[in-house]
Amino acid sequence: MTFDKEKFIGVVKQHSYFRDSINWTNFRKKLLKTKKINLETINAFLKQIDKHSFAIERYRKSGKEKVFKTPKIITKELSENTGLLEMPGFFTLDNKDYNKNYEDIVLSLKKLKNKKDLILDLSKNTGGNMYPWLAALAPLYDAECVGYFEYKYKKTKDKWLIKKDGVYCSNKKWFKKINKDKFSFKKIAIIVSSKTSSSGEAIAISFRGQNNVKVFGQKTANFTTGNEDFNNGDITIWLSTCLMQDRKQGDYINGVKPDIVTMNPTKDADKWLNS
Repeated sequence: MTFDKEKFIGVVKQHSYFRDSINWTNFRKKLLKTKKINLETINAFLKQIDKHSFAIERYRKSGKEKVFKTPKIITKELSENTGLLEMPGFFTLDNKDYNKNYEDIVLSLKKLKNKKDLILDLSKNTGGNMYPWLAALAPLYDAECVGYFEYKYKKTKDKWLIKKDGVYCSNKKWFKKINKDKFSFKKIAIIVSSKTSSSGEAIAISFRGQNNVKVFGQKTANFTTGNEDFNNGDITIWLSTCLMQDRKQGDYINGVKPDIVTMNPTKDADKWLNS
């Protein structure tokens, strides 16, 4: 396995959101003394920095990727007025899979078009790519900017922007499709759990500050950072470089705490929707 230890230290020291919490002298000494460098040892060093960063073998990004099955998007009619959309997590390195995931969400959401209220269940969403999800849920938002990434290695923040031609992170378009269906949900209840993490948390955060939305359930897993990829020999490092913020630039350094903490989120959400 080819891997440059000094390059790894340089990238992490420059770009990590948590770089100020590391004793770099000790970190460098331990890494340089480590003779056996493999995926396991690299990930162990990343876990000393933060819990969201990770490493994978680069061949998964070069046409030899593992085939992933897109998750089933579940819809339920809870009552005459209320519909439920369940969005599980989904991580892949193939954009075709994310395109299919996007289409599945759009078609599933369309089934609930005549409902007055919506429950968006993110309790099993362990993360993935937030941009197709923002695009699929685009008609539910009441603002163009629904969140931010805040960095330490640069002064400017990146806005999460839902535009007519796709989803952007500041000036860069990350997803070229956008759901243009129209819905008239009066209220939207978001369900989260301790399993909701990463991009699942980002979707919950994107609705924070919207007047017709409340979040129900348990505090999320606290993977509220954005990851950027850096290649190093045979390895790709997915490093936590920024912190998620809502549309009002509120931080989520400790995860997402629901508006209503409950062990029966669907029942309590339904009660709120019908109040």
